Formats: sequence, structure tokens, C-alpha cells
Amino acid sequence: MRKLTIFLMFCSFISFECYSQSEKEFIIGKTIEFESNTLNKKEIVQLYLPESFKDNAEKKYPVIYLFDGNQFFHSVTGIIKTLSKAKKIPESIVVGVNPARDYCYAKEKMELYLNFIDKELQPFIKNNYSPTSYSVAIANSLNGQIGLYEMLLNKNLFQSYILSSPFFTLAEYLYDTEYFLNQQSNLDKNVFISVGFEHEQKVDKIFKLARLLNRAPVDNFYWEYQSFEEKNMEIVLINTIAECLPKVFEDLQLPQIATSNDFNEKFQNREKLFAKYGYDFLSIYSSPKSASREILNSILHKNEISESIISGLQTNPYFFSDEVELSNLANYLTSINKSKEAKLVTKFVKKQANQSALNNYTPKIELERGLVAKLSFEKEEVEINNSEKVEYINTNFTKGINNVENSAIEFTDRNSAVKIKYDSEINPSKSISISCWLNPRTLNPADSWAISFKPGNLGPHWNTTVGMYPDQWGFEIYSIGRVVYLVRDTIPLNTWTHIVIVADQTIGQLSFFKNGKKILARNDLIPFTNSTEFLQIGNDIHSFDGSIDEFRLYQRVLSETEIKELYKQKKE
Repeated sequence: MRKLTIFLMFCSFISFECYSQSEKEFIIGKTIEFESNTLNKKEIVQLYLPESFKDNAEKKYPVIYLFDGNQFFHSVTGIIKTLSKAKKIPESIVVGVNPARDYCYAKEKMELYLNFIDKELQPFIKNNYSPTSYSVAIANSLNGQIGLYEMLLNKNLFQSYILSSPFFTLAEYLYDTEYFLNQQSNLDKNVFISVGFEHEQKVDKIFKLARLLNRAPVDNFYWEYQSFEEKNMEIVLINTIAECLPKVFEDLQLPQIATSNDFNEKFQNREKLFAKYGYDFLSIYSSPKSASREILNSILHKNEISESIISGLQTNPYFFSDEVELSNLANYLTSINKSKEAKLVTKFVKKQANQSALNNYTPKIELERGLVAKLSFEKEEVEINNSEKVEYINTNFTKGINNVENSAIEFTDRNSAVKIKYDSEINPSKSISISCWLNPRTLNPADSWAISFKPGNLGPHWNTTVGMYPDQWGFEIYSIGRVVYLVRDTIPLNTWTHIVIVADQTIGQLSFFKNGKKILARNDLIPFTNSTEFLQIGNDIHSFDGSIDEFRLYQRVLSETEIKELYKQKKE
């Protein structure tokens, strides 16, 4: 044992020596000091430049202004660097700004700091680096109030805003926002708001703002709301950036499997994208150049391409080659009957383009993606897989949609229900899609709750409802106040009917489908409130009298194609 200990100490010493000999400093950015005339004091900001900045004098970059740079600069620049390498966002300059807390509580102070960004900081960035005219503000907590106020002042310092758990201390923030939006007809802004659960006062104010934004009658104004269960402010910020920043630049991205329409749309919109971002990110003349776009440009100009040309582009240090892009290019060339060129390209991606698949292209159907709760109610399945997660209370088995005994659940009184206990994968404040088959025996004119999150009248919740006024069905939300969305359509008695309700939180849209067909879409969906209560199927204080089969809850928006497929499948 003594010999082993000495040996390990010796190895540790050698390892330490090797580490010391190769040690280098790792610098992620730098700080810049301003003797600010606007603020009448010294102001320090952080700066991160993309890796390609030194080698590409002509390349331009969008600028991301990160408020609270002192606290979050290293973690956020790491996320931005990772997203750009994954081609979810373009390479970007990051500027960390650090308004003192007293700048967050009064409009005069907030405007003063925004004037510093406008008159001193942005001109400095423009004169010394290579920014585009497109800027994004990322602001957290109290600084989120500054971000919102900049939009209301209409200074146009930023085109997109990511406000992570903003904390609004000004009592008139709702009035100012409503007044501003009512004066606009075309805003051309993106606003992403997230909320963590640090304390109730902050959450309540964010809900009120989200509800107001959802009613904004403004063209080209896109807003989105995200909710996270985390109480840690930095984790909420990191999750928010990872979710929302790719959506800021969504129109620059090609899908992983692109069709000819995807390519054509991007090239047709190049002038529009240039006007928006101040630089043509799709330009094949930008540096570093994309090998696949160089090949495409050559073909579009009717130039011949050969294996040696493609090979030369792949080995040329002034071009980058990406397998996904080349695969997309091969598929595109195949779809426009340029099979010779497609074969040349596929040699370099080791994947043959599937012309049949491209000619018969349909949206991808992924009925298991985002599925957080699924119950088929087969008796054997329930008995075998009876777990602590699902609780069956006074329920009976009955014939299901396939007319087979013991393949659906029957509810006969107020005390019968199926409860799915809370799971962190189910976030009721995010977008959801509910799919199930209903077979009502009778309808309660008061309304019958078939599926509820946090049942009962106490606290925020949502639920599906059938049998209202006297036989319509729809969706109810108890958040800030009770809102009922009815479809003015009936569900027949003693008949299996497939219903799907899709609540798209990103655009505030609620859609209803019956037997595979959309029957109504509402664009006034108010934001959901989070809950850690159980999900209940069947009866509650308003009893559902009948049977339910094939229940599915998705934590995402189902496409119309997927909904039609669910209706077609029924049960094997």
C-alpha cells in the first residue's frame, strides 16, 4: 500500500508538472472603460467578439446587448458561442452593459442610460467593429423594465427584446404599454418574455403584460411568452436565451432536411432579409464562404461543376463545408431534376438523395415527440402497469372506439376519476395539445369537465368542457379571471367523437378539431398559469357522464397533418 501511495503521489506530481508547462490564459472577452459625458461618470462594459472577427474584415455581425453583463457575461457568451457553432444563430458581437440599480426605478434615469447607449456606446461599436444595424437586448429582472421602456420610447436601439423574468416596479407600466401599442400600426419588433417563480408579485405583473400584448392590434409585432419552473434567476435566464435567441434569427435558418421550396423561399427573400438585418447572411460572397452555396450559385449561373471543383471547395481554407448543407443541396438538385450534379454532391456526404421521398414530400409526422401523458385505458395494460403516477378512482372499463370490451374508461358519478400525478415534464403554462375520444351518455347543461389541470374552482387552472349552453364544447381558463372559449358545435351522445384542442402560447391561438377537421381558431388566448397539481381525466365538481378513450397530452403544438393521423389511427 505504501508503494502504491508513493507511486500515485509521483504520478500526481508528473501530471501537475505537465499541466503547468502547458498552461495558457483563456480570455473570453475584454472590458472597455467610458468616461461618459451622458452619465457624468466612468462606465465599464464587456465586449465579446466572434472567433472569425480577426480573419474576416468584411464580415458583419449582429450585436447582442446583455444587461447585467458583470454578472452574466461569461455564462451568456458561452451559450451564444454554442448556438452560433450549431448554426442556430449567426455569429454575434456581445456587449455587456451594467446600469446601476438606481437607473431601474425611474423613467428619467432609464432614459438617461438609454441615451448613453444611443449617443456613446453604439457609435463606438459601429466605428471600431463590424456591426450590422440589427441589435438584440437581453435584460433580466429589474433591467427588463429598461428593455420594455426602450421599446415604449421608440428609440429603435434594439429590434428584438428578450426579457427574462422582468420585474416591473413602475405602477404605470401597463398603461404606458397599452397607450404605446394603440399608437402603432406596424411595429416590426420581436419581444420574448419569460418568467421564473422567484416570487408571486413578479409573476402576476408578467401575466398582466402578456395578456395585454396578446390583444395588441399591431402588424409585424411578434411576441412570445415562456414559463420555467426554476426559482434560480440565472438558470431562468440561461433557459430563456437557449429557447428564444434562435427564434430571433429563425428566418435565417434552413431546416435540417430542406426541400426545394425552402431554398427558393430563402433566395427570394434575400432583399427582405438584407433590409431587416443590414447584411446579407445568405450571400455567397460573404467570408467565410459556404461551399454548398458556391456550388448552387455556379449551377444557377449555368456553369458546369465537376468532382474536382467540389473537392477543391472542400479543401480550400476560404470555404467551409457542412454535411447537412451539402445533403440539403443534393436533395434540392434532385428535386429540380439535376441528378448528375446531385450525384456529385452526394459523394461528399456519403448519403444518397432520395428522389422518391422528395417528389412525395409530406410534413414529418412524429406522434411521440412532445408526448408527456398517454393513456389507452386497456384493462390489461392498467392492471400490469398500475403505477404510483396514475390513480384510477371508482372507474369502470367499457367498450372503446374499437368496440372491444375493457378498452376504455367509463365515468358514472362525481367520485370517479383518473388522476395523473404531477410530473416535472408536464408544464401546464406552456403550449399544449390535448387529444382524446369522448363518448358522452348525458350532458350537464352547467358543463362537464372532461380533462382538467388543477380541478376545482380554487386557483388557476384550465380544463376542457362539454355540455355548455346546452350542448357546446370548448376550453376554460382560470388564470387572472375566468375565460370560456366555446366552439358553437355539438358532441353527439352515445357516439365516439375525436376532439383535439391546441393551445399555442407562442402566438396566443387556441384551435379546436373534431374528427380530424379544424372547426374553430381563436387568436385571443390568454397566457396559462403554471401549476404543480395533478392532471385529472373524468369527473370533478362538474361531472362528466360517459366514456373516454385514447387520451394524449402533448407539450407542443400538433400540426393539422398529425391531428388527421391521430384520427385515422383509432385503435389497431
